[in-house]
Amino acid sequence: GEWFLGAIVIMYLLYPVILPFWKKNHMATFGLILAVYLLFYNKPITNAVGFCTVSSCLMSFAFGMLFMEHREFFTSRAGTAAALLGCLVLYFVKLPISANGADHLFGGCLLIVLTAIGEHLMGYGPAEKLFRTLGALSYPVFLVHHEMLYLLLDHWQPDTVWEVVAFLMAGICVILLAAKLLAMATDIMMKIFHRFFGKILAKNRVMS
Repeated sequence: GEWFLGAIVIMYLLYPVILPFWKKNHMATFGLILAVYLLFYNKPITNAVGFCTVSSCLMSFAFGMLFMEHREFFTSRAGTAAALLGCLVLYFVKLPISANGADHLFGGCLLIVLTAIGEHLMGYGPAEKLFRTLGALSYPVFLVHHEMLYLLLDHWQPDTVWEVVAFLMAGICVILLAAKLLAMATDIMMKIFHRFFGKILAKNRVMS
């Protein structure tokens, strides 16, 4: 299993606890989560990598919630321009912050930029079809991407820049193929499940 699957389970368990406070005052709740994150910033209470801690994962989760609350603001022209500038600065300038903090900032800025681009492209037929196809595979991709990359790395260690680019392209193809196969296998299993258990449930209804 992957560490982030365990982290997601923890986030889902915490969500019902956070939600009432979020509904009452989401900015104050986000500020409290940010304060907890900063309290343990670069000071993990275990030997876990900083990005894998509960406080770090909760920070990412909370920003996602905040983004959805104020999506129009974040993806406005000004918001997108600021996020794009943030991506460039974080990529090219070494700031006096940890990798954990930089990853959160870069990830947040990149989310805003990609969402804004996606919203503009969704009106175009071919792009919309591509996005919907990839979107349908997003969760299978999430489940298999690490394992597929590890599998590739067992047989291919890229050295030059062009080898890294080729590795990335090959990785994307392998991940998408594995995700599609997983989605197909899941559909087949669910059909079998519904066919088998559907008959049992129908029998129980008749008998009752």
